[in-house]
Amino acid sequence: MSLRHVEDALILLEYAVGVGIVLCEVLALNSLTSVLFYLTFFLTAVLWFCTLLDEVRLVDLLVLLAIVIAFANVLVNTALSRSVISFDYLKKLLMFSCTLMFLVSTTKVHVKDVTIGCIALMCVATIVVMTAAYLSQYTAMHLIDGQVSTYLTFRFTNPNLTALFLSCMIMIMVLRGSQKKLYAKLLYYAAAAVAFEYLLETRCRNAMLAIAIFLFQFLLLVLFDRRTARIPKWVFFVSSIFPILFAGAYLVLIRDPVFVDALAFMAGEGKGVSSRSLVWGEAVEGFWKSPVFGAYSQVSGGTGMSQLHNTHLDVLASYGVLVFALTCALLYIFMSIAWDKGAVEVRTMALTGFIATLLLGVGEAALFSGGLAIYLFMGFFLMYATQEQPARELP
Repeated sequence: MSLRHVEDALILLEYAVGVGIVLCEVLALNSLTSVLFYLTFFLTAVLWFCTLLDEVRLVDLLVLLAIVIAFANVLVNTALSRSVISFDYLKKLLMFSCTLMFLVSTTKVHVKDVTIGCIALMCVATIVVMTAAYLSQYTAMHLIDGQVSTYLTFRFTNPNLTALFLSCMIMIMVLRGSQKKLYAKLLYYAAAAVAFEYLLETRCRNAMLAIAIFLFQFLLLVLFDRRTARIPKWVFFVSSIFPILFAGAYLVLIRDPVFVDALAFMAGEGKGVSSRSLVWGEAVEGFWKSPVFGAYSQVSGGTGMSQLHNTHLDVLASYGVLVFALTCALLYIFMSIAWDKGAVEVRTMALTGFIATLLLGVGEAALFSGGLAIYLFMGFFLMYATQEQPARELP
């Protein structure tokens, strides 16, 4: 078996585990969720190692550098704060490392079209199970901390995390449907429509906006020739840093009553316009106290388990400015590699999907912290751009 076949098999296995995590949450199989979640750490490391056997590139060295500096900074911060190191304490750091390892791996592998199809069908099957649970256990699907709410959670810890998975699956199914013949389009688009309805019930404003941008771009490409569509690389640059720009602008403008009134339409039950200001303000304060080594212990209250509701602010506050700069640079490089290597028929939509996942990071840090391996679904779009045998059926 060639190394490429091994990588393809690992990709398929890792996505099967990722889907299994989602299904275990929906079906309340919590002990199995943890086992599968930890398994993704091992599979991600093995996949990256396989890609390194094939070729070591500069981007791999940058990923390794970011991970090493992040580990060093966390150890220094831990020593200075006299926190106790444990596996749970380091779990967030491991998730950050696995995210970078998996994303760089997706820019190097060339998966088969059948593998892409299997992943998309896994998403369809997941929506089918979600629908069965929604119809048979409606109340249980709306619980938050054991209390019945108006937000759809599918037993995830909060509706925003639910929305992240739903958003990624919607985009995956739309992308796959765009390549296939009519009967397959109906299957994928119908499942995506059901998932979109569930997304609306989570009331996650950030996810709704990201999906709206993705679908708008998709419609434009349906109406015009996608083979000539291009994404300027400055868009990749802006996207790679946008969550921190948004957080900074938010913290400045939230003090202005005019701004608050203008965004009043975004508020919901328990979700005021200023709902992020306290968490983000504390994150900024923690960063300024330790800009070089980060405030991994402080922002988590010494537990290591923190989620600062913004991917970039979370990385900046937890690991320091150098790791943050490397992370932004790597996100730009990942998109640029996928664009340069991608097939012209699919790369515009694929990179639009990845950019949309970065926009999801404006209000949630799950890509790098506490997302139950959501990075698997987000990395799909980089991999999709460079799939080995893109189908020729285009709208």
